[in-house]
Amino acid sequence: MNNTKNITISKRYAKSLFESTKDGVVTHEIALNSLKNIKEILKNSLELYVALTNPAISAKDKQNVIDKVFEIDSDKTTINFLKLLIVKNRFNLIFNIADEFEH
Repeated sequence: MNNTKNITISKRYAKSLFESTKDGVVTHEIALNSLKNIKEILKNSLELYVALTNPAISAKDKQNVIDKVFEIDSDKTTINFLKLLIVKNRFNLIFNIADEFEH
């Protein structure tokens, strides 16, 4: 997939997460902090990122990993968003999405 298409998709997902923080219990700032923590964890664990983007691993297994790894440092809305990225096979865009969300 080309970079322009990845940016367009990332913006769409970031906007969706942003919209979900407007009226909910989770604020934009809470979701942003969660995304920053998630990015940091993934940057420090290449193996985790590779596992979460590996098509040979089931979505259910990946979602279970997300629950275990990110539940302490992340809010429920952001966790569910990560699971959506898994289901939609877009987890590989998490860094771009997080950057777009921050902007």
